Amino acid sequence: MILSDVTATISTRGRTNTTLPLVLSSLLTLTDKPGKVVVYDDNDTFEDPRKNDVINNVLSALSTIGIQWYWIPGARNGQLVNHEDARKKSETPFIWRIDDDNIILPNTLEVLYKTITSDPKIGAVGPSIVDPKNPVYTRFASNKMADIFLGLNEQWNYQTSITNKEVEHLQGSTFMYRVAAATHGYEMRLSKKGHREETIFTYEMFRAGWKLIAVLGLNTWHFHYQTGGIRDTKNERMLQSDEHIFRLKLQEWGVQPNNYKFFFLDSGRGDHYAFKTILPEIKQKYKGYKLIIGVCWHDCFWDIKDKDITFCSLVETVNFVDKEAQNVYKFMYEKNWKGGLVEAMRKVYL
Repeated sequence: MILSDVTATISTRGRTNTTLPLVLSSLLTLTDKPGKVVVYDDNDTFEDPRKNDVINNVLSALSTIGIQWYWIPGARNGQLVNHEDARKKSETPFIWRIDDDNIILPNTLEVLYKTITSDPKIGAVGPSIVDPKNPVYTRFASNKMADIFLGLNEQWNYQTSITNKEVEHLQGSTFMYRVAAATHGYEMRLSKKGHREETIFTYEMFRAGWKLIAVLGLNTWHFHYQTGGIRDTKNERMLQSDEHIFRLKLQEWGVQPNNYKFFFLDSGRGDHYAFKTILPEIKQKYKGYKLIIGVCWHDCFWDIKDKDITFCSLVETVNFVDKEAQNVYKFMYEKNWKGGLVEAMRKVYL
């Protein structure tokens, strides 16, 4: 079915011959399809897409099945400007934002559309967005603004069963939003890299009373590509500037982010007991932090009952830590360590 009230928008740069044709092709397989597709070509030189044989075939197929497509020059000042242009000029009540490295599975739009239209107070919905090279499996990923510095979003988790969850912000790679819920617009002070732009955009909806739904398990593949998109702009000052703006927004919102410290004990039972002896020192050093400790031998810590300490599996913490930096035996070998194990742990963990 063609959904005439949905416009899909794609801002693209440097990926005409890599991931973009895959993204456009995936739209052809959808059970429900957008009525309109708008591609913002942010390349330095604008070219007729019909001169590209692969893209020409895909666009022709879109036309054949009744989808209007528009290929227009981007602002060449980062995708944020294009996303704001799409919002301001939208002629449909819903915009489905798609990155130029997202591979969409067939039922995605059908489920997103049914979800957002099921309740007029839902402002935006987003699927799970999974990196196939590095799928995430952890309960500690979070879409709460207080957990923003955890560095992992629940939508990055890979799962096969679909569950809807109300969240405070959505991961920005792809989501659908109600234009009426987005009158605040994008944060245009951000650089052309647009770091944190989707977080700010969707959290402002949440603050205004709109519901945000993460459809976990409705998986979209994120084909991270090393060139193109915002990766064409390798400017750390832009990231730093955007992060400064974001932290000012946190102050404006009155959000006090949680502090977390992760530990990774990929070692034997005896090593766990050795770590346990310095745990009081670790807790004192990181006072005010929530300690998350990935372990192999949970029973070593059976008697520790502390609301600020959580013990979990290694797989749940692996994405949060530098495993090599927390390898005590590697440290001892490289330092030609002559002291004891506990003292080495103090050097590594404290």
